[in-house]
Amino acid sequence: SGSSGGSSSSDAAQEQKHGDTLEHHRFQNISIGFMAKVPCPGLFATAAVLLLLTSLASMLLLSPATLHPDRASISSSAAPVPNPSAIAVVSDTAYLASPQAGDELHCGETITGRSVATDNPALVGQVEHLRTGSVDEKQRAVFMLRMYASEQAENQVAIACVGAVMPLIALLQDSSAALREEAARALWNLARNNKEINLKTQKAIGQAGAVLPLVRLLKDDVPRVRIVAAAVLNDLATDNIENQIAVARAGAIDPLVRLLRDEEAPALVMAASLLKSLAGSNSDRDLQVAAALSGAVQPLVALLHADTLLAQEQAASTLGVLAAYSREIQVAIAQAGAIGPLVERLRGDMMQGTAALALRNLASGNPENQAAIVQAGAILPLVKLLEDGMPGVREEAARALWNLAMNNFDNQVAIVRSGAAIPLVALLKGDAQEQATISLLNVGGVE
Repeated sequence: SGSSGGSSSSDAAQEQKHGDTLEHHRFQNISIGFMAKVPCPGLFATAAVLLLLTSLASMLLLSPATLHPDRASISSSAAPVPNPSAIAVVSDTAYLASPQAGDELHCGETITGRSVATDNPALVGQVEHLRTGSVDEKQRAVFMLRMYASEQAENQVAIACVGAVMPLIALLQDSSAALREEAARALWNLARNNKEINLKTQKAIGQAGAVLPLVRLLKDDVPRVRIVAAAVLNDLATDNIENQIAVARAGAIDPLVRLLRDEEAPALVMAASLLKSLAGSNSDRDLQVAAALSGAVQPLVALLHADTLLAQEQAASTLGVLAAYSREIQVAIAQAGAIGPLVERLRGDMMQGTAALALRNLASGNPENQAAIVQAGAILPLVKLLEDGMPGVREEAARALWNLAMNNFDNQVAIVRSGAAIPLVALLKGDAQEQATISLLNVGGVE
């Protein structure tokens, strides 16, 4: 608690400014993270290259590609791989976190060598202000807890352990817009510090019932409140299946689509990212969720022409996941005009891997989309990307070419004539490289 007077007001203003600066940098880091994520090298990429080479070699002999039944499904966006619980190939991050031990919130335990206090008098006092204080006391208490939570993971756990989560959730429904926003920001800082998401507090916040009131805030009259609510939900849903399901069932998709249509960055980025999480998690393909996700297609395609590269990147990434959600959405994305701008992005300096992933999922098992993607000129830039300096970009290009070649003789011919064989062989490692090269020399080439 601070003293009254001008000095106190000045100090409070400085603290508020410092806090907002920290959150601005954190928001920037999160946004940049969306652009930087690329799939990690792994066995699936090698398998995809081998399969594409097999298809091309078979085509060179003027016979249709013959695939082992167990390998034929790799062209799909949810291909079986040696470690299916860890890898989600429809995602631009390549990895989907599985439930792990140690994510539970155990108050009083030691984290990174430091004891988590559950009876800190200062924290207990702030929580009491949240429950029974005046509006000014609540505002001050929320701000203090928000700033304390932003410093380190131990502080986040300590705040949750003294019972702050439930009163913060209650304040999300307060009549004061400033207090609603501040409470949402505090929950955001509890779920994520400047570096990473805290899986323990993320889970605790979701289980405490924060999702529904946060979804309601997506429709708030105050734009700042809507933005913060989308940011909090995005972090609660990241790599957390339970929270993703809760967000979808709470009716978040329709207001998120409205944010895509009406808002500007950063709300657009957060809304698109959250939609991607929801589309990637709903394995049961709920009909209502599918119908709601379909409504996101047009505004997301429009975002491919946005002024900011970050909005374009997130739109392409989300469209890639939506394309893998259902055949109907895959078709709708192509019909909405996404293929042209995605192919154009293959030729740019940024987001080539994201564009290649989206095109890969659009081509998967869809002859019409395969033809449209090739007609838009995707093959040459994809072949060029096989020699890109970023491993993730090379692998996404190989996967996209594989889906374009799958059961499509004309595309197989076009890929070989574009000079794909040599860079594809270069992607292979060890003995596989030598044997693949010998195989291609034996089968000859197409002029």
